[in-house]
Amino acid sequence: MSKKFISFVDEGLLNMTYTSRLQSYLEGNVVDVNPFDLFDVETPLAINSGYSKKDILNDFGLYTDMVHLKKSLYGIDYMYIGMDQKGIGSILGSETKMTEKGDSLTSVYALDDYKDFSKMENIDIKSSETVVNFIEKAKKTKEAMRGITIFGAVTGPLTTASGVRPVEKLLRDTRKNKEDIKRLLKMCTDYTIEFVKIFTEEIGGCFFKIADPVSSLNVISKKQYDEFTQPYMEKLSDSVYEITGIKPMVHICGKTDKVWENFRDSSFSRFSVDNIEDIGELKNSLGDNMIIEGNIAPMDILLNSDPETVRNEVKTLLQKASDSPKGFILNAGCTVCDNTPIENIESYIRAVCEFGKDASIGNLPKGLTNI
Repeated sequence: MSKKFISFVDEGLLNMTYTSRLQSYLEGNVVDVNPFDLFDVETPLAINSGYSKKDILNDFGLYTDMVHLKKSLYGIDYMYIGMDQKGIGSILGSETKMTEKGDSLTSVYALDDYKDFSKMENIDIKSSETVVNFIEKAKKTKEAMRGITIFGAVTGPLTTASGVRPVEKLLRDTRKNKEDIKRLLKMCTDYTIEFVKIFTEEIGGCFFKIADPVSSLNVISKKQYDEFTQPYMEKLSDSVYEITGIKPMVHICGKTDKVWENFRDSSFSRFSVDNIEDIGELKNSLGDNMIIEGNIAPMDILLNSDPETVRNEVKTLLQKASDSPKGFILNAGCTVCDNTPIENIESYIRAVCEFGKDASIGNLPKGLTNI
């Protein structure tokens, strides 16, 4: 059943859009509220409107409606489009299938045996069916999204490799097939860079997000990260910056604290952290180097708690991190869960309006100091 939504824009509680707010904030101005976001809130908005996840995936018109809805309600005026590990995987020969719930899963991996590696080299990805279809859809999306800023998205090299070869085999490769996995990681990096070039030529230069869940320290060790993620991620981020002229952001799910130091002198402008980490500790580690972003728990707090708990958590996160020297963006620690109640989403936004009011970079908002 469709529910009635509150427009915080119409109520006058939000006077700026996401993009205008962030730009002004980073220029040193006082803005209406602390910059905030909610990763992929379009899907829960659709579900709270009475649709299914499959509906929003299969109905382009519905998806564009939800993107425009999040702007009209919360001023969030951007969307990501890009190529994840399944996209690069499909170019190289992997196959995917859609579950009944609307989730896409890899069903056949292109690289079961490294003896097949040569088949994946020197592919002209621009002429591949996957990229041709992507560019066509991206242009259609850009046309339908007037008033919405388009951001790009790709995955980190190790995560991209997981769309070509199963994660469990990749992890074994880090011990028993080091040279082979490094060839694969280099190839995934190079193809991703080529995709960013094609995207920029066809769609335009823009800000990029790099998501790398397989590089989580819940999956690999710090030693493995340094050997199998760091050099390839560094090449990718440097290349994105060189191609677009804009420093990208990174989001890694799960534990990341032991690799924060790797990002201090990087070409990233922003680090988005999972809710498993302490945002105050991230501020102390990286706050002098880049924008930090996060990290309300999408499942424990936004999905499974109540509006008052959400409100208190927003306050706590702002108290911990909103004075970060290079800036702080409040966001979920990962993608907002599909069935998140609209009451909790609205409590999150209302708490930002209350406690994040009159924010400026490097300072606690007046909404906190006036309590």
